[in-house]
Amino acid sequence: MHVLEKLMPLPPQIPQLVTLGEAANRLAVSKRHLQRLVARGELPTVRVGECVRISTAVLVAFIASKTRIG
Repeated sequence: MHVLEKLMPLPPQIPQLVTLGEAANRLAVSKRHLQRLVARGELPTVRVGECVRISTAVLVAFIASKTRIG
């Protein structure tokens, strides 16, 4: 076992992260529109160094919250 794992155990499942461009494609919107959603706080992001990523679980939750029935 690695020393860091003893200090900070890894979560059971690490979420899949995608780029803003990939997230925009999955939502069928422009990258600019996705950036606006992020800026308004509607889509939380994860920073990995200088890179900005979005969890696929966040995308699923976002779609579910915007889905209307009827």
